[in-house]
Amino acid sequence: MAVPPPSPSTPLAPVIQAQGLPAGSATADKGLDLLQQARRAMDAAQYQDAVDVLNAALMLPPNPYSPPAQELVGMAWEALNNPARAKIEDQLYLRLYPQGEAVERVTDRLARLNGQNTAAASAPGAPAAALGKDGTRTSIRGGVSQYYYGGNTKTDSLVNIAQGIDQATLNETTQSVLVSSWDASASYLTPESETKLVMRGSHSDSLSASSTTSTTTQGLVSAAYVDYRDLKTRLEMRVGRQSAIGGSMFGLFDGVSAAVPVGDSLKADAMLGVPANTLVNAPQQQLAGVMLEADNLPGNLGGSVSLLDQTSEGIDDRRALGVEMRYFGDIVSLNSQLTYELNFNALDAFTVQGSTQGPYDTTVTLLLDDRKAPALQLSDALISSGATSLSTLLQLNTLSQVQSMALDTAAEARQAMISVSRSLSTHWQGSMDLRYSDVGALPAVGNFQAQPATGAQYDVSLQLTGSNLYSQRDINGFNVSYITSDTINGIQLGYNNLTGIWDNVGSLEPSIRYYTQTDNTDTRVTRVSPGVRLTYKLNPRANLIGETLYENSLTDGPTNHESGTSMFFYFGYHYDFR
Repeated sequence: MAVPPPSPSTPLAPVIQAQGLPAGSATADKGLDLLQQARRAMDAAQYQDAVDVLNAALMLPPNPYSPPAQELVGMAWEALNNPARAKIEDQLYLRLYPQGEAVERVTDRLARLNGQNTAAASAPGAPAAALGKDGTRTSIRGGVSQYYYGGNTKTDSLVNIAQGIDQATLNETTQSVLVSSWDASASYLTPESETKLVMRGSHSDSLSASSTTSTTTQGLVSAAYVDYRDLKTRLEMRVGRQSAIGGSMFGLFDGVSAAVPVGDSLKADAMLGVPANTLVNAPQQQLAGVMLEADNLPGNLGGSVSLLDQTSEGIDDRRALGVEMRYFGDIVSLNSQLTYELNFNALDAFTVQGSTQGPYDTTVTLLLDDRKAPALQLSDALISSGATSLSTLLQLNTLSQVQSMALDTAAEARQAMISVSRSLSTHWQGSMDLRYSDVGALPAVGNFQAQPATGAQYDVSLQLTGSNLYSQRDINGFNVSYITSDTINGIQLGYNNLTGIWDNVGSLEPSIRYYTQTDNTDTRVTRVSPGVRLTYKLNPRANLIGETLYENSLTDGPTNHESGTSMFFYFGYHYDFR
């Protein structure tokens, strides 16, 4: 079960009402999740990360979180000292949402961008009036959250055996985990520079010996760095744990990075450090990388080329070439990324996302993705071999054999999706999604359990979403899905509702799912899963969140009959400070 996202720092209900757009579907849920991730990245001064997440959000079909995502991506580009790109995004907001809630803010920012000196651009949210008398400003922002996850299952089984019928009952506590997360940033701004300290991470504690969590305590620091930007030269330096250049495909590292503008449209990046690898413990790892980024190219084009070189004990571990291409037009938007592993002469990851606006207020969205999991590197062979270093492994095997071990550890994961959506009326929106996925067998890696291959799976989903049908804040979503593969055929029916309560200080979200499938052994599985989620805003900074999901399942096969019940829940809080 995933950690529930914290509530956004700015209430989104007014945006939903102002736009008159539907929400509550899987698309809207994904849009909200990405918007919240982007806001946390902005708060942590990870502006490029925010841009990457917002681009993914804007590739989704239109939903209530598209307008705030479009506004935020302009702010992110401004924070990256790219006022030309910020103006493009702000102008796009005004074309798409001429009656939007943020029109006045975007118009004011666009006017300021048109008149400002590029070299003197400052981070969004820091206007000159907010500076002190000496031209400096200090701010602290962040948030903390804690959620407790619990659950248990009960299974009654009847199995046909030679001597008759064998009956068994199993009770099991499947989860008891406390998950804590935090993010904080401190900023010191002067007329010439900006310095930021950013920390972000999470920590989980297993509270039950029978919990499915494999270790008692797990933790991850995903960001801990100092960032310095010279506002005149646009030189940027960062020291500490950070995201590697070239996006998420290159992961985290501990070290130093620098970015230097080269003219108006180009920027050169470099990094040096040690991979923060939680999957493979390879000794004496080091990495270095360079990247050249281009924006504001003719024809609304942009992109980057990057090269990453990673060693372990002086042995070539990973040498990856990354290429990104972007196109943002008024009707069509495309973003593609490719990572090629030079040591293996193999494709590591390739993804294409795109969307286009059609007639009758129709949006078509496309996703193609093919990648290795985990990412290709020679040290992946340590996972399957049990060796503690590449040098030891290469003493007993040839390089070709070790490469084969690494390739055997990485599964091929493919997915594709095409989605068509359109507004049917002021209160209703319909969409249809076609999805394909195929994930190879995954070995046990780190804290992750081994997974069998899924085979090719196809999913057709129809969604109908209505908003503000009986109040100023209500959302009703209906979904029917058909799933098929070589081994199963399944159908799912779903309904979810969100209703504002207590003058919209809280919200109540009941839901129910019905799923049935038949596999190639004539075994039929049926599940009914009602649930309810409750949120309550204690004040503008603090939220309480809780959810319970109950599932009743029935399995009928040629040799067994099994019924089971399970209940999972979480509850906790999120608090923002500034």
